[in-house]
Amino acid sequence: VGRKPMSYIGLAFMVLSLVGIMWSFWMPAGHRAGWVALISCFSFRVAFSVSLGPLPYIITAEVFPEHIRAPGVSLCLAVKWV
Repeated sequence: VGRKPMSYIGLAFMVLSLVGIMWSFWMPAGHRAGWVALISCFSFRVAFSVSLGPLPYIITAEVFPEHIRAPGVSLCLAVKWV
């Protein structure tokens, strides 16, 4: 599976997770709204980690030419984390 289909699948699951969080706020307090919100947040995190989370690392590695790739990626990722 390529990057694009994986991103679309992850985005679909992220949207469904956000709908679940929205739905948990509309539920009455005694109807397991907290569990729905927790499971929705967890599924959002999993979907993001599988699809869009690693993209900055992949795209950064593809931007630089071969002869300066290692220092360029190192600088970009250091700036990202600082």
